Amino acid sequence: MTYNPAIEILLTRPAAQSAAYAKELQALLKNKVRILKSPLMRIETLQTDLDLTDVHHLLFTSSNGVRAFAGLSDSRDIPALCVGDRTADAARAFGLNAISAQGSVAELAKLAINLGQDLSGCFLHLRGKHVAGNIGEDLALSDLAIREAVIYNQRALPLADDARAALTGIGKVI
Repeated sequence: MTYNPAIEILLTRPAAQSAAYAKELQALLKNKVRILKSPLMRIETLQTDLDLTDVHHLLFTSSNGVRAFAGLSDSRDIPALCVGDRTADAARAFGLNAISAQGSVAELAKLAINLGQDLSGCFLHLRGKHVAGNIGEDLALSDLAIREAVIYNQRALPLADDARAALTGIGKVI
């Protein structure tokens, strides 16, 4: 069956995430819709030396952080606390022992607070240059030691021509 040209799905996540989600959608929807990919940001790993001294848990708030960490460090012996299942799956794919907080920064903070009460050392939040929430503040308010490492940047990209045409209706036959 061919796709219905009246139904289009636009994916704007970074390229790797859009490609994975498009594959899932194609399998689910059996090519009944047109899937357009126009990443609005490109993830760029920043070259940095990671100090893992005294770190008892890694904190990941996105799979982008997991991929950047995996490219910067061979260390796989520090447990990872992850914001959600996809991030935890990405961490496991790179050989990390990962626990999912089930989907929100608030839940990740609660998980870290529960685990961190009896541990010495610190948490290390591996993150992008731009963040939506601040888990560092949440943990600092709980008197837990946390460090942050900015290991990737989110570079803005323009909307692709085919995505712009789909959104404006220019070039469509109705």
